[in-house]
Amino acid sequence: MIIPGSNGFLAVKIARSCGENLHLIELEKLKYGEKYVRLTFDVEGEDVYLVNTFHPNPDEIILENLFVAEALKEYGAKRIYGIFPYIAYSKKGKKLIKGELPPLKVLSKLYDIFEKMYSVNFSGEMDVVNISAAELIGEYFAEKLGEKCIVISPDETSEELARGVAEKIGTDYELMKKIRVDAENVIVSARRMNLDGYEVLLVDDLIYTGSSMVQAIKLVKKSNVKRILVSCVHALADMRDLLNIYISGADEIVATDTVLSYVSKISVAELLAEKVF
Repeated sequence: MIIPGSNGFLAVKIARSCGENLHLIELEKLKYGEKYVRLTFDVEGEDVYLVNTFHPNPDEIILENLFVAEALKEYGAKRIYGIFPYIAYSKKGKKLIKGELPPLKVLSKLYDIFEKMYSVNFSGEMDVVNISAAELIGEYFAEKLGEKCIVISPDETSEELARGVAEKIGTDYELMKKIRVDAENVIVSARRMNLDGYEVLLVDDLIYTGSSMVQAIKLVKKSNVKRILVSCVHALADMRDLLNIYISGADEIVATDTVLSYVSKISVAELLAEKVF
């Protein structure tokens, strides 16, 4: 039994892919800000899969997932699973400074009601089944790129994704180094690379403000490259940030649909159906 949350748009595709039944619950944000949840079907003795991505409104979705899971437990669901394509608060390489809260540590305690949780390219200290979208991204670009191409990640922490994409395409990969200045600003550096005549695919797990990609594109453009393509798993960037990436020199931006975006062109629904069911 599959049920979608407020951001559970992938539930329909997942249900179709695996042949599971899809059921809708009543979800409403009341005018004074509270969340209303009501089950409209019998769940007693059932294994239930809640599909809900954490963007937009991650804090609201965190609470909504808890309300839905508790309702399922209250009315006799046998096991409750979470399919969360994107989980917030999971940035790689973010070191806590004195006084900061480790959000995933708190989230992990709250979400122990779930028998198991699944996510796509998740990074963080939480008990989650991590499913990689690297092959899907590599497959998408394999037909678009010529023989002289390279995969580059603007962040060392995305090496696993870059390697997986490169392997699927059948090419090499390189890593840049990202230094985070504050919550929204970074510095990207790289060893000198001669990319003359190359098609360059820049890949990262997540695009938030797009500043890393913009700086990476500037570094790549120091060579006479043929074209620059940009891809990520989770595209949290708004239209203005995506436009900045295009203006800086990207020929195309492609993301998966873990988060609905203007550039979501690769669906992870079949991948999730295959790995979860």
